Amino acid sequence: MAPGDLPGGALATVDLLVSSEFNTVQIYQNPLEVTSTQDTTGLELTLTESSAASGGQFTATVTLSDSPISTSSLTLFTLGGDTITAQYTDVTPVAGSFISVSDAALVETTPPALTVLTPLDNSKTQSRKPTFSVEITDNESGVDQDTILFNIVSNVASGNGVGSFAADDITTSGGVTTAEFKIPANLLNSADSPQETLVSWNVSVSDLSGNSGQTDSDTGTPGNQDHSVILDRIAPNITSGETGTWWDASKQGSDKTTISPDHADSVIIVFDEPLDLSSIAESDFTVNGLTPIVAIAYVGRPSAVFLTMATDLASSSNPDVSVVSMIADVAGNTSSVDYVKAVDGITPVFGATLSAPTTNDSVVLAITSDEALNSGQPTVTMTEPGGADNAISISVTAGGSANTWNATIDVQDEGLDDGDQAIKIVGFDNAGNQAVYGGTDPTAAGYPAELALNVDTAFSAPTFNPTGPPVSFTYAEPVTVTAATFDGSDVLGDLVSSDQMTFELQEPGLPPGNYQIVVSAADAVGNTSLGDNASVEIIGVPVSGTVSLQLQSTIPQIATGNSIATVRLFIDGASTSMQATDVAANGSFTFIGIPEGTYDIVAEAFGALSARLEDVIVGGTPVNVASTTLPIGDINDDGSVTIQDLSGAASNFGTSGPVAWGP
Repeated sequence: MAPGDLPGGALATVDLLVSSEFNTVQIYQNPLEVTSTQDTTGLELTLTESSAASGGQFTATVTLSDSPISTSSLTLFTLGGDTITAQYTDVTPVAGSFISVSDAALVETTPPALTVLTPLDNSKTQSRKPTFSVEITDNESGVDQDTILFNIVSNVASGNGVGSFAADDITTSGGVTTAEFKIPANLLNSADSPQETLVSWNVSVSDLSGNSGQTDSDTGTPGNQDHSVILDRIAPNITSGETGTWWDASKQGSDKTTISPDHADSVIIVFDEPLDLSSIAESDFTVNGLTPIVAIAYVGRPSAVFLTMATDLASSSNPDVSVVSMIADVAGNTSSVDYVKAVDGITPVFGATLSAPTTNDSVVLAITSDEALNSGQPTVTMTEPGGADNAISISVTAGGSANTWNATIDVQDEGLDDGDQAIKIVGFDNAGNQAVYGGTDPTAAGYPAELALNVDTAFSAPTFNPTGPPVSFTYAEPVTVTAATFDGSDVLGDLVSSDQMTFELQEPGLPPGNYQIVVSAADAVGNTSLGDNASVEIIGVPVSGTVSLQLQSTIPQIATGNSIATVRLFIDGASTSMQATDVAANGSFTFIGIPEGTYDIVAEAFGALSARLEDVIVGGTPVNVASTTLPIGDINDDGSVTIQDLSGAASNFGTSGPVAWGP
C-alpha cells in the first residue's frame, strides 16, 4: 500500500502490495492485518505470493465501505479522513529476529473543485474558436493533471469539435491549477446558416486519490449540468415596437415593463437578442424622424430599448421607429440600420359628464373618447349599492360629433335603489387596446368624481325640537322650506338656517305655552315632504339678580311679609311692567317663566332712588343680572334727593321712636 491518500466511500477499493526477498522457486504465503480509524479490529488476510519468480510480491484488494455493516468479503468500514493501516510480521528477516512492518494511508472523499473562467455560462461570443479555461483546486491529495479533459458535448449548428480534449496549457500557483484549451477547428463555419450555434461543454478531472470532479453550471439541480456558450455572428434586429409602453421602476420583479395611457410619450423597441446596454444612446434612434430625449435599456429586459419623446404621440399613432446609428449585442455584433412601424399600445382615454350628480328620475351620461373605437361605441354598465355581481347594462347612443356618445340612466326603468351608484365604461380602440373608466365600487380609490351618481327617491320628515325657545326643526339632507306656519300664522320669512338642514324660528317674546308648527319642504332633486307638524312647548326661563340698600345690610320687610323693595320687568321700550316681584331680605329677586326677548329691569325701594338696567337679552337659558345698590335719601319719594329731603331729616335729627301719637 503506497503512502498517501486513498479514495473513500461505498465500494471504493485499495490495493495492497507487500514486497520481500524470497526464494524464487517456491510460492510463499504471508499473513497481513488491515485496520482503519473506524474499525480498529480490521481484517486479517493471508497474502499469497503472486508467483515463485515474483521475488516476494504479495498483493490483495480490500473494499472500503462507509457502512459499518457489509456482507461483502474483504470489506473495511472507513470514512473520509480516516487512516488505514496495513501491518505484518517478518519472521525470517535477514537480521535474524522478528520485525513488524507497517504502512498507512489517509482516506480522501472530496473531489476536486472546478470554477469556469471562460466562457461564462450562456454567454455569447463572436469567436469561431473560443478559448475554454477553468481553475481547479484540491487541497488534500492534489490534482492529477493527466486527467484534465475538456469535453465538447454538443454543437447545435454543425457538430464540429465534439469530443474530449486534453488541456493545451496547465499552470499551478498558490494551490490553484489553471487549465486552458483552445479548440483547434472552427465550431461555427463561415458557410453555416444561421451564423449562430449553441455549444455545450464541461471539464472533468480526478485528484491523485481517484476522486472525480466536473464543472457544474447549476448547483441547484442534482447532478453536474453542462455549461453553454453561444457563438453569435448575427447583428441584432428589431422584432417589434409599441407606443405607450414604459419602464415602471416601482413595480416588483425584474421586468418592469408597463403599458398605460398616461405615457403617450413612450415607445418600446424590442430586439431579437440581448443588447450591450452601454452601446445605447438617444442619437441611435428616431421616431417619425424625431430624436427621443431618453433612450435606455435595463438589465431586467436587456433585449428592449425604452424611448421617451419630448411630446405625446397621438393615441392612435403607429410611428416609424428607426435605428440610425450603431448599436451592439452582447457578443459585439453591431447594426446601424433597422426599422419598424410601432403598433398602437396606447389605450383610449375616456371622458364623462353627468347631467346631474343626484337624481330621483333620470340623468344623461355624456361620454367622449380621444380616438375611434373598433365597435363604434363603448359599453356602459351600472352597479347598484351592494350589487357588484348584478351589473345593469345601459343603452348607449351616438353623440352629436365624432367619438362622443350619450347614455340615459332612468331610475324607474332600471329599478335603481337609493344610494351611490357605480358606473363603468369599457371600450377598445382599433388596435385592440382596452380602456376602462369607472368601476363597480364608487368608494374605491381612483374612482372618478365625474361618475359619482346618487339616486335619491326618499325624503324623510323633519325632526322637531319639542321645546323652545328656540323653536327649531332639522332635515336629514339640505332642503328648501316651501311653507311654514306657527299657531296658524305664516312664519316662512322668519326661518333662518346656516346649512339648509336645521331651521330656527325667529319669533322672540313668545309667552310660555304649547304651540302648533306646520312645515313643508323639497330636496335638491324635487322630493317633497308636505304638512309635517308638531306641538312645541315654549318654556320661559328665570331672570334673577341682587339688590341692596345703601347703609343697609338687609332689605327691610314690612310686617305683613312684603318687602319695601320691588323689582319690575318691562319689555324693552314698554311703559308698563309685565311682571313685578318683591326683593327678599338677602336682596335676591327672581322673575319666573320669562319668554325669549329683550327687557328692561327697574328696582325700587321706599326712601331710595330707583335703578334701571336696560337691554337685558333673554334666550333659552337662565339669566342672572349684575347686582345693584339703591342710594337712600329720597324721603318725599319724588325720584331725587334734594334739600327738602335733607330738611325733613334734619328737623327730626336726634329723635327716637316711637313718638307720641298725635298731630
